[in-house]
Amino acid sequence: MRRNYSTHSLSNSNTTTSPLPKRKQSLAKKIQTKIKSLPITIFYKYLWENNRRLLAKTLIVSYILPIVLEILPWYVSRRKIGNLLRSKKVKIEYNMVTVKAFNSKLLFTYLGLTVLYGIIDTINRHIMNRLSLQNRLLIKRFVMERLLYSEIGGFNALKSRDNMGPAELEYKINTSIGLTLNFFNDTLPNIFASLYAFLSESTVLLTARSKIDPLLIIHPVLMAVFHKIIQILRGKLMDTKHNDIMGQHTTMMSRMVGNALEGLADIQVNNLQQAQLALLDQMIVDELAVSEGFSSFLSRTWSSISSRSVLDFAVEVWVAHKVMTRLKISHKDYRNKQLDIDRAIRLARRTYHMIRLARHTWKDQNKVMKLLNIPNFIEEDKNLKKVSGSFKELRISHVRFSYRAA
Repeated sequence: MRRNYSTHSLSNSNTTTSPLPKRKQSLAKKIQTKIKSLPITIFYKYLWENNRRLLAKTLIVSYILPIVLEILPWYVSRRKIGNLLRSKKVKIEYNMVTVKAFNSKLLFTYLGLTVLYGIIDTINRHIMNRLSLQNRLLIKRFVMERLLYSEIGGFNALKSRDNMGPAELEYKINTSIGLTLNFFNDTLPNIFASLYAFLSESTVLLTARSKIDPLLIIHPVLMAVFHKIIQILRGKLMDTKHNDIMGQHTTMMSRMVGNALEGLADIQVNNLQQAQLALLDQMIVDELAVSEGFSSFLSRTWSSISSRSVLDFAVEVWVAHKVMTRLKISHKDYRNKQLDIDRAIRLARRTYHMIRLARHTWKDQNKVMKLLNIPNFIEEDKNLKKVSGSFKELRISHVRFSYRAA
């Protein structure tokens, strides 16, 4: 059977829509290629081909279930139950401080809500941990399959490039994909959940902003900034300098002892024992001055005082008196408002830290992609072009050979 091939130019008059500009086409193609080569896309594709049930459960539990729980009534939402627990606890403490009658119903309600919160939280963690373990075990199979079907030359080149053995390479790929999967199945949904909770809490606070004193918002923010500045200054002025000097003294002392033992014969011949001991005594005095000197005394004094939270307590008392006097509210109302604002600030900080973690994980995707792009022949059969009909003859013409000197 002989086949003739010819090329034909397409006429623009036959096209009904104008094609996209080449620049936009190339950009769209690059984005599509980037998405297809992402480790999470590769692994989700592997899940789709091998365990669609696990893929569906992973997506539902990670992305759909948290949204559904927020829509459902309060008794299935951890966030709403947590808010109720805070308000009930403040009310119980207020009744105790103001010597009111013991309210057993309120106490049993608090205990029941605590048990309900624990049950819901445990169920959620159990489901997440089970799915995470299933995904990690499937990752091991996925990596093992990649390595078993990898080309020997590409596998050896990857080992020699990273200077790793087969077990280390398998562990590195497993860990990298595991971190990526944890990012998409845990970190990213938590970012959405924290952002939603922050917006919900902030909306409630904004609706009652006329009853909120600015000190309630400024106070925790300024205290957090103050503690961060103190931590940075202490680390740079005391801890880092102290650790560097201690490291130098430890190195010098070990080097001095080592040199003395190596040159022991010369020291004894020249009668230099007292000189070596005097040198060691001086190093001991220096290390004592550095390790237990005035800077160490100041650092420990600050740690002892700050552990008592005396500054936080003093500022809290001043703010509480100011806010209660201005708004003419009781300490119970003040405490509820302050806890709600603290909750919103914690959610904002949590969202910010998780976004930073997500950015760091996203930057590492290129390294994971290099590990996954080991040349292999897993899908070799799919990429082969099949000839329809009966195959009788294969004719090759105009073959040229070229030789390159070794």
